[in-house]
Amino acid sequence: MKNVYSLKEIVSVPSLHFGGKAESLSRMIRAGLPVPGGYAVAAEAFRNDGIHPDAKAELEELIGSLSGKYTYAVRSSAVGEDGKSSSFAGMYETVLDVRKEDVLAAVMTVIASARSGRVSVYRENTESTAGEMGVVIERFIRPDYAGVLFTADIITGSSAVMRGNYVRGCGEALVSGTSDAGSFSFDAIRYKYTGDAEFLPNARKLYRHSVRIRKLFSGPQDIEWAVSGSRVYILQ
Repeated sequence: MKNVYSLKEIVSVPSLHFGGKAESLSRMIRAGLPVPGGYAVAAEAFRNDGIHPDAKAELEELIGSLSGKYTYAVRSSAVGEDGKSSSFAGMYETVLDVRKEDVLAAVMTVIASARSGRVSVYRENTESTAGEMGVVIERFIRPDYAGVLFTADIITGSSAVMRGNYVRGCGEALVSGTSDAGSFSFDAIRYKYTGDAEFLPNARKLYRHSVRIRKLFSGPQDIEWAVSGSRVYILQ
């Protein structure tokens, strides 16, 4: 059985587990949202000591077909990574700007992070069953701006306001706190942007995508996004 599929294909493979991140990206791609192209590796491809030989051969074949013109982002997609009672956000590794020839090593780095001490402790404290790990391989977008957006107010829960933060360059600087972040908000009922003027040229596009995402998933979402040139991409 195959273990590696394009993100768009995985909905048609109910016998495998790709994790919530891959499944969400797949839904957004099929809905026509601007998600970078990529692939998902099923959790069944991996075992405690690494990767099944057949799956490794399949992954190496995929890597051989990738364009060396681009670099890639390799992300976790754990089964149950962000459930109602727990969130593993930020606990698994993400490897960015990966050259084609280094993709396999990046995949193994991400998989190894599922066995880290911090993940084990968090899983025990929350009694979470998350752990099976799939992997997403996406074309890396080199951003002018990157950030997060919550499609409801994270304090009040109000769906009338969307709030976000952004940094220049990669969003990892936002997560790590190594760069000062700008903040902004949208009136979600009727478009109105409140925030720094430098981000205004990109704001309406992000707003439109966010409204579509909220409708697609029938509820509030936290979105990671990037702006490159004049285009807004949804990363996860």
